[in-house]
Parts: sequence; C-alpha cells; structure tokens
Amino acid sequence: TGVLELDLVFPRNETYAPEALFPLTFARNYSSYNPYFKYHSIRTFSGEGHWQIAWEVSYTNCSRDRMPGMSFNRTSYVLTFTTKKGAQEVDLLAPTTTKSYEERNGVALEITETMKTPLGADWYGGETCAAIAPTRPTPNPCRVSIDLDTASSISSSMERTLCKATSTPFDCEKDTDEKGAAGQLITGGVVTAFATL
Repeated sequence: TGVLELDLVFPRNETYAPEALFPLTFARNYSSYNPYFKYHSIRTFSGEGHWQIAWEVSYTNCSRDRMPGMSFNRTSYVLTFTTKKGAQEVDLLAPTTTKSYEERNGVALEITETMKTPLGADWYGGETCAAIAPTRPTPNPCRVSIDLDTASSISSSMERTLCKATSTPFDCEKDTDEKGAAGQLITGGVVTAFATL
C-alpha cells in the first residue's frame, strides 16, 4: 500500500538551447522510497523549434466490487517546450530547485491493497494485482530531488550510449570511464549535455 507517483522531471514548459544530448527524464516515486529515474537521450531536439511531448500512463485496477474484477485505465498528458539558440542550457538540477511545477507534469495513484488476481482475468502481472483508490492524490513533482551525482550519472550514461552508435555528434574518448565522463559534463555546478551537431 502507499502512493505511487510518476513525474515528468525534464523538460518543462520552458525554452532551452538545442542540444545533441537532450534528456527526456521521468521519476517514479513510491511513498518513502528513493525515486527511480528513467531517461532517454532524444536527438530530435538538436535544432530550433517548438515541441510537444505526449505521454501516457496506463494501469490496471483490481476490485472486489465489480466483475470481472479488473479495470484498465489510461491517462494522457502533453507538454510543450521550445528549443532556441541562446536560451538556457539543459540543466537537470534546475527542475528540482525551483517551485514552478504544474500538477499535469505527474500522476499519483493510491494503492489501497494487493489482492489475488481474479479468476479468468486477462492479467500478465502474475498472481497478485493492486487495488487503487477511486480518487487520485494530487501529484507533487516538486518533491523529486536530483542531486549532482544522479544528474552526472544520467548525463554520462547518455554519452556512453551515444558513443556506441555508428554516428555520434562529438568525439568519444575510448578510455573515458564513468567518473571521467561525469566530470566532463559538470560546469559550474550545473550538469549539461555539451555536444552540438
């Protein structure tokens, strides 16, 4: 039981400088546990433009009060942002040090219990499923904390992944380890993806 929350941490509805390594970053929080970050490097945003990110959360809810005992739910969200030369650099720390969040950047679900999967239910999750409260808690993306170590890890992981590609937007040093890569991506306490196409 507890509250499960999924937040779009980066980007936000702002204007950023185009970057070859643009981190689309989500955070998954479950009550008092440390957040889990999921991220992708998007090369589409290496030029100027206006963008929309459409994302969707789908989940299954178990119930003792309905037949066949399970319902499937889906919620969609859209975020708009801009890339423009001369704008602020990509900074994974900034979203967690300001309070200008919008609730639509996240979704929260209250899990009231786990129960046995109803007989005959089309469910791939195994023998148990979650019962979710009918009223959703208000999401709180502000509570997500990305520190320098986490931001460096995300940035260096994206760099290593890109360096494995056949065509990269910058030179990759073969002997760069994780610590060294992280150090290259920190400038003045701000973690950025510095390469451009």
